[in-house]
Amino acid sequence: ADRLESDHDLIAALPEPLGQGLSHLAISGPLNVLGTLGVLVPSDSTAKPQLQWDLTVDLENGRLATAVPVEHIHGGVRLVGEASPQGTMSRGELAVDSAVIQGIQLTAIGGPLLLEGDRLRFGIAAGQPSTERIPRQVTAYSNSLEGTVTLDGQVALAPRGEFDLVAGIDNADLAATVTHF
Repeated sequence: ADRLESDHDLIAALPEPLGQGLSHLAISGPLNVLGTLGVLVPSDSTAKPQLQWDLTVDLENGRLATAVPVEHIHGGVRLVGEASPQGTMSRGELAVDSAVIQGIQLTAIGGPLLLEGDRLRFGIAAGQPSTERIPRQVTAYSNSLEGTVTLDGQVALAPRGEFDLVAGIDNADLAATVTHF
């Protein structure tokens, strides 16, 4: 699907934990979605359908209206997951070409994430699929900082947005970094 808007109708159509999390991220900008969605409707009419997905979601010149806004987002994420009576879980891989946070442009943003219930974990905190041996961080490059930014942590997809974050800057120009903070 091309040029979807993250509006009330889209949020209502998603499994409840994902829809609630998406509403707290307050995404604006056109979403392009490519992939598969499987639906298993149980014979018990009172039971909720089970869902499985493998989706690539791309955002062009988008924005996350979070406490610290993320703007001019170009790129996306691949999400593989399921919603079942046991809960909702989705493992993903960021592939964002560019984004701007507080005036600092980050490029080549990539790394693992895990959506589980009402929490988004990223970097090493996301764990790793059994196919990977070494835990990976979320990384991004910044020309203005002249270095690589690394992130690990988690955020609650709730109105208060509680979070844990470990950040680092590698091979950066200290003088350039200080001017931004």
